[in-house]
Amino acid sequence: MIPRIPALLLCAVAALPALELVERDVGLVVELPPTDYDFDLSRPGQSGSGSDAFDSAAALWLRGRYAFTGPGDRHGPLLGAGLGYEQAVLPDGDRTLIAAEVTGGWGVAVTDRLSARAMLRLHAGYADLAFDPTTSAPGFDASGVSVGYGAELGVSWMLSERVVLTADAGWRQGSEELSGDGVDVTIEPAGPVIGLGLWWRISSRPWRLE
Repeated sequence: MIPRIPALLLCAVAALPALELVERDVGLVVELPPTDYDFDLSRPGQSGSGSDAFDSAAALWLRGRYAFTGPGDRHGPLLGAGLGYEQAVLPDGDRTLIAAEVTGGWGVAVTDRLSARAMLRLHAGYADLAFDPTTSAPGFDASGVSVGYGAELGVSWMLSERVVLTADAGWRQGSEELSGDGVDVTIEPAGPVIGLGLWWRISSRPWRLE
């Protein structure tokens, strides 16, 4: 004999939210990008190369991300884009970067509040390297194109129906071709990157419903 299931329990089960991956978000992300870099420097009659590190580096990104999933889809493809500003500090100067990025990857809903993702990232932008004049060397300024790529793993936690907290960690590689004051400089930052973000969920409905 099969025991009866109370009608109240059936109603409660039916009312549970479906586990779906739904991301249609915009947010601000604070990152700690790589500080280690390799460099090549050349000027008329002189050249050199080596490795060094910035004293510190930080970045702020405005990003958007979209999940191409339908009703009931627990996982699916993600696409995103962003604009960012990065600054790295040197003993007698700094290096800045303004860049745009595109991202793509795959996400999965772990619970109704927690999701995880794996993303690939490409960026391109404008970098500037500046040194202040000192008693032993004149000032120096070089600028040029920056390109880079990276791979990251991340999680998102819904603080409310609209507010989402994210954390990401991965690896980033860049290349910057800079010129100025008769000097050509190539800088290649590479290393781990971590980020924390606060996002606003524009919609909580799968895109195929709209």
